[in-house]
Amino acid sequence: EKSGARDRNSVLSPDQSYDTTLPARSNAIWQIDLPNGSYLVQISVGDPGWISGSQDLQINGEPLIINHYPNADEPWLVKEAVIVVDDGKLILTFKDTTDTVLNWIKIKNS
Repeated sequence: EKSGARDRNSVLSPDQSYDTTLPARSNAIWQIDLPNGSYLVQISVGDPGWISGSQDLQINGEPLIINHYPNADEPWLVKEAVIVVDDGKLILTFKDTTDTVLNWIKIKNS
């Protein structure tokens, strides 16, 4: 099955990491196993080729991006949070969304 990932080749993208998009289906889940600890998590959402509706995502059940509407002047949103992993997993969820487009995620020890 195709993931829906795209390489936009947009002149608007500051670099390749913003030009690569992965649309998230409603109730999609992405997770990674990590040792328990504290992490700085940075995430970019948006798509220079498609100004979509509301961008929403949660990390380990806590909202990180809520009802963000991109526009032509600002097609991307970058958010970060310090997340404590206590069960060996970092989990992104995309509840009730049809429009969230993930570009990248960066995870660093905090």
